[in-house]
Amino acid sequence: FDPSLIELCLPLIHGASIALAPPGRLLPQTLADFVLRQGATIMAFVPSTLAGFLDALAGRPGLQLRVACCGGEVLSPDLARRYLTQTKARLFNVYGPTEACIFASAWSCEHNYTGSVLPIGTPVDDTCIYVLDRHLHPLPDGVAGEVFIGGDGLARGYLNRPELTQAAFLDDPFRPGGRIYRTGDRGSLDADGCLHFQGRLDRQVKLRGYRIELGEIEAALLAVEGVAQAAAQLVEVDGRKAIHAWIAPATDTDHERVQRALRVRLPDYMLPSAIGMLAVLEVSGSGKIDYAALLVIGAVQ
Repeated sequence: FDPSLIELCLPLIHGASIALAPPGRLLPQTLADFVLRQGATIMAFVPSTLAGFLDALAGRPGLQLRVACCGGEVLSPDLARRYLTQTKARLFNVYGPTEACIFASAWSCEHNYTGSVLPIGTPVDDTCIYVLDRHLHPLPDGVAGEVFIGGDGLARGYLNRPELTQAAFLDDPFRPGGRIYRTGDRGSLDADGCLHFQGRLDRQVKLRGYRIELGEIEAALLAVEGVAQAAAQLVEVDGRKAIHAWIAPATDTDHERVQRALRVRLPDYMLPSAIGMLAVLEVSGSGKIDYAALLVIGAVQ
């Protein structure tokens, strides 16, 4: 819902027009036809729709796109570079839960970025981002903690759910009279104040005595050249718990090359016991990875 407000409101306040898609679900593969026909100049994506859009766009002239934003899930460096090369338009990697009114931070993707995981940027106007420990104390640069968002863009709370509002929206300890939102996301700030996403706190699992961030495994998989989508889950096989991963390759790749790359990036206890390779990972109606569907696939395998 909330990214749609960017596509609706931003053109209108600048005197531009909006191209409304026909009723029904607009698949990424048909999105390219619509965008070329309408001459769209700005769009919002999640990574799965961006990949399908680029597939359908390949080799076709006439694209007028100037800028796009991509959020909702981790954007791989490969996919960002592919977009920049193929469209010649700007791309922003954006972050922000619905409770923070569309986007809280944004990072302009760069061709020459050499990191294995893309940053999610610095705060947008009228927004502040904190990385705090469990006592709500700020953490040093580079140290991961929970991400909190403050500023004028926060929602008032949850309708008719005062207990949820009280748990998620807190008094801002750094700005008298302000409020902050507890995102449940894990991240860190670098020396330039740029936020780096490190997964959901509620996706932390414990295996053989180790606390493991599934988001870190997914980020490591997405950093492997040729991997377009990645997911990791804790599964139970024959009564034993293990981490299983799934990937959808954008280019020719193989298990051994992926495993070698992971051994460089992850400690042994975080390595998946198995990696399933699919043509495409199942996504939900919002375009995000459908973990429940993947678990069914894992059980069948």
